[in-house]
Amino acid sequence: MQGDHIINSLLNACLLERVGEDYVKMHDVTREMALWIACELEVKENNFFVKAGAQLFKEPDVKAWESGKRISLMKNKIAVLKETPKCPNLRTLFLSQNELQMISNGFFQFIIHLTVLDLSRNIGLRGNFTIGFTRMF
Repeated sequence: MQGDHIINSLLNACLLERVGEDYVKMHDVTREMALWIACELEVKENNFFVKAGAQLFKEPDVKAWESGKRISLMKNKIAVLKETPKCPNLRTLFLSQNELQMISNGFFQFIIHLTVLDLSRNIGLRGNFTIGFTRMF
């Protein structure tokens, strides 16, 4: 019940918004502020790469996010991930709510420390990406 208390406190402070009966989401202003703070703290290490909701139709240049530790490309229109990024520090990768149809066989080949991967809500995803994917385990 402590979790309910915390959620209600955040709702009362307008830091979260209720979405339907059973869901909450972070207020857009709160999200932007949290990203700004996180990016300011981590700017030297380039630990964060966030392009969530940026209306991207293709994956960003992998050189731009290879040093990232936390990457969010969720809520875009990316259909294909064809590059083979070398991301030795990547721990979290959010790819949910895209239009993914294919992930190249080598995509996960050099992403060896990934602990969180979200591919949810990519209805068309049917690629055979098991070669690189199984190397993570």
